[in-house]
Amino acid sequence: MTKRRENSEKNGCTQGNEQKDYKVLKVFFDRTSVALFSKLMETVIVFAGLLILMNVLR
Repeated sequence: MTKRRENSEKNGCTQGNEQKDYKVLKVFFDRTSVALFSKLMETVIVFAGLLILMNVLR
């Protein structure tokens, strides 16, 4: 991988590296959004469970 980067720097071609960085960023944002969404769903499920429990106990 480093050899390819050295060759691309020698040839003055950095578009591949920029594209790779963009891909890494995109994967990072996808992961964070998935984590946020799962956390939100977990909160909603816990909240609904508490509401049901309150209604049952009342």
